[in-house]
Amino acid sequence: MDQRLNITVLYDAVEDHEKARADARGDEFALAYESVANALGQRGHKVMLLAAGTGLRSLVGTIAKDESDLVFNLCESLGGVSQHEQHVAALLELMEKRFTGASALGLTLAQDKALSKKLLHYHGIRCPKFTVFREPPTEWSEEVAFPLFVKPLNQDGSVGIDRDSIVK
Repeated sequence: MDQRLNITVLYDAVEDHEKARADARGDEFALAYESVANALGQRGHKVMLLAAGTGLRSLVGTIAKDESDLVFNLCESLGGVSQHEQHVAALLELMEKRFTGASALGLTLAQDKALSKKLLHYHGIRCPKFTVFREPPTEWSEEVAFPLFVKPLNQDGSVGIDRDSIVK
């Protein structure tokens, strides 16, 4: 059976601003939501694009009116703030929308590297030792072995990681 769906592709409006800046510099900037929308459209689905602005208030009203069969959630931030990624998923969950991607809880866990490692360890999944520093230490414990791989505790993926993240 070939089922055609009405799909809303939800993305952070900051992407449009980043593309405009890249265009002004003469740089290429591929919009993921355009690629997804094109692929879905080529498969016969009816696609609507929805840019999430800077706040949840306006998004609540827009999503409440949305009658699509599925929300293809591409929001990795809200208003450019990656720590709000899970709030978008939580909103979709609370409004009982069918959507793609991780749940709000999954995204929250992914945003906290220490908590994620503790959960993995608890369930017997091996992962490298880690230490959380709230401030730069003045003394080193013998438990901390160099070289270190330093990364932000609450950033998404590889954000905040560069060549200087390896400390010898």
